[in-house]
Amino acid sequence: MKDETINKLLYELDDIIPPKRISAFRAELVPLSEDTYNKIMAVKTSNAFVALLLGFFLGFLGINRFYIKQYILGALKVALTALTVVVFTLTQLDPVIKFCTLFFYAVVYCLDFGFSFTSCRYVNLKAIKKVMYN
Repeated sequence: MKDETINKLLYELDDIIPPKRISAFRAELVPLSEDTYNKIMAVKTSNAFVALLLGFFLGFLGINRFYIKQYILGALKVALTALTVVVFTLTQLDPVIKFCTLFFYAVVYCLDFGFSFTSCRYVNLKAIKKVMYN
């Protein structure tokens, strides 16, 4: 591709590709054709900011993971939420165990919320590379 086409593509994909990967991605774009450029622009990507908002408001349902097409992680998050609700509300366990379960859930929720932004960008990059090399 021409330099101006590569710059235009990188400008369009600025918020989609992880910043650490841009220079390596630029090198991969050089030998590609204009047709591949059009295919890359047609790739459906997820917005990382939307994934972050979904993780904050609906993360307990795993919606942020389903949005970025990580279905297994989304299902695991739904299962973890259900397990936490059952342990915390429906069982006669010791209160210390209940609160440890709730603390574990809160830690997982916060970590998943934090990583959903980065995960979204890496999933987008993977989808773009799939188009580039197929």
